Amino acid sequence: MLSYTWQDRLEIKRLLGKVGLRVNFIPEFASVEQLETLSEAAVTAPICPTYTDYLARGLEQEYGVPYFLYPSPMGIANTDEWLRTIAKHTGKEKEVEALIEEEHKKWLPKLKAIRHEFENFKGNGEKVEVLGALGQGRLLAQIPYFDELGLKSSAAMCQDFDNLILQDLEKLLAQIGDFDILVNTFQAAEQTHITNQRNPDIAMTCPFQGGAFKRDKGVGALKVGCTSLECPEWLYRSYRIWKFPFAVIEKSFISENYA
Repeated sequence: MLSYTWQDRLEIKRLLGKVGLRVNFIPEFASVEQLETLSEAAVTAPICPTYTDYLARGLEQEYGVPYFLYPSPMGIANTDEWLRTIAKHTGKEKEVEALIEEEHKKWLPKLKAIRHEFENFKGNGEKVEVLGALGQGRLLAQIPYFDELGLKSSAAMCQDFDNLILQDLEKLLAQIGDFDILVNTFQAAEQTHITNQRNPDIAMTCPFQGGAFKRDKGVGALKVGCTSLECPEWLYRSYRIWKFPFAVIEKSFISENYA
């Protein structure tokens, strides 16, 4: 698993630990010993397909470790599919289905409450518009996730784009509808220009990329890379409901009736 935060580790260990699986997270926070045992994995599962691709293919080529690249565990539907794909490689199908049922009972009502808040935030029937910034692998998961939350995303910034995702992208367009893909490298000036052109209600950047800038328009204060002390529980421990690539939303943005 590659490209994750500490909160990702906590949530994924919680989920997969419930079905008796041990996770080896690399490369962030990894030890030499963890890197030495990569060839022993039952499957290489992605958090970010863009950063997983080369290593996953190498492990399969050299050591026969199977891998998959899509989907990323972002939102309810994609996390379900991610867990089920892992289960196929580990013989945990029954356990994962029980886990999904358990997690749905806990988190779907909370997701419904969050969606209600977003859908009624403007008070005029318009959806909150969000502009995301990510790699092409997460693009396939982030746009449906925004839809689950009741957000509108008419465009997304993407740091890479090639024919590897075209088939999956066609499925996404059939599910969600058309949206613009703005391919760029997240340079601060470029990202500011695109954001000013699009003028979304929420603008997001990848951690450590794109810089930071102040906007007059917005719906709350957003930070990149929150700690567990800053984040509301639902934002990072809610069956991957948390998976905005930003962190904190002020209390004035969403009420706490989902807690």
